[in-house]
Amino acid sequence: MYPFETEDEILDVDLELEEKEYREYGIKNGDIGSIKVSNREALKIWVQHALQTARYRYEIFSENYGSELEELIEKVNDAEYIKSEMERMVEDCLKENVHVTGISEFTCENTKDGWVCNFQLNTEYGEEEYSNVKI
Repeated sequence: MYPFETEDEILDVDLELEEKEYREYGIKNGDIGSIKVSNREALKIWVQHALQTARYRYEIFSENYGSELEELIEKVNDAEYIKSEMERMVEDCLKENVHVTGISEFTCENTKDGWVCNFQLNTEYGEEEYSNVKI
């Protein structure tokens, strides 16, 4: 708010969710390619990237992007403590996206391949189930 504005002068704008197209890039069989994805699909891709990117490691990302899960798993040997912190850390990571309102039905377990989580992501687009998300 600017110093010369009053609360009454600020418009209350109801933002509608626009259907946007995003591009997902990847390498397949040695070729770089891309596909167009829309809001819901783009959010799924964002979730995977955000959870698998270590926070504070890459200067290209803001300090709010990514998760601290890798550090938690590497530095703590107590599985019960990891379970208790993991839900909070996953939610902190994902709520950085303005379209995410929270997570629910969170479970995680330590498998032979590492930690795996299941949760429901609550968004402006609706709920989305995430199963077997590798951390």
